[in-house]
Amino acid sequence: MAQPNYDVLLLDIEGTTTPITFVYDVLFPYARSHMKDFLSTHWDEDTVQQDLQLIQQQYNTDKDEGIDSLPALATPDSPMYKESVLGYLLWQMDNDRKTTGLKSLQGKIWKRGFESGEIKGVVFDDIPEVFELHKQQDIPIYIYSSGSIQAQKLLFGHIRRRSQVKSRRASFSFTLLTLVSLL
Repeated sequence: MAQPNYDVLLLDIEGTTTPITFVYDVLFPYARSHMKDFLSTHWDEDTVQQDLQLIQQQYNTDKDEGIDSLPALATPDSPMYKESVLGYLLWQMDNDRKTTGLKSLQGKIWKRGFESGEIKGVVFDDIPEVFELHKQQDIPIYIYSSGSIQAQKLLFGHIRRRSQVKSRRASFSFTLLTLVSLL
């Protein structure tokens, strides 16, 4: 490969390194089917509580904006609160929302799936070779995605040819990329 005329390779995940079908046919359904159990098991953990605070803040914003079909969210002291949070999260998934709290919870669920072997990362056949060629030429590869950084690491860390994609040096979540672009 001739030396490219660029200093950095910036890639998206969906449709660029990974088939879109992997995200919509594997990752999203997995998170959805495990959300209730995950919340029941991990509700009191600090990191989940932080996510739930973000979820509550997002709900308040959605309510203030008058979003149609917004499900009701019970107050935290209500016995229906956990069930209503689950309903709101599922509504967000149904509406393909990319909120920070939801992404974080999905990432935690996917982590369990990847680590248990229930989920294996998928990349297009040419991606390991592309990564290796850029690594050999000392060209940094950056990945951006609307998913969480954790989800990106899980995806690339659990594929069949794992050693060939370790050249990825940085990743940016949509939230961070937005912040970077404002500087």
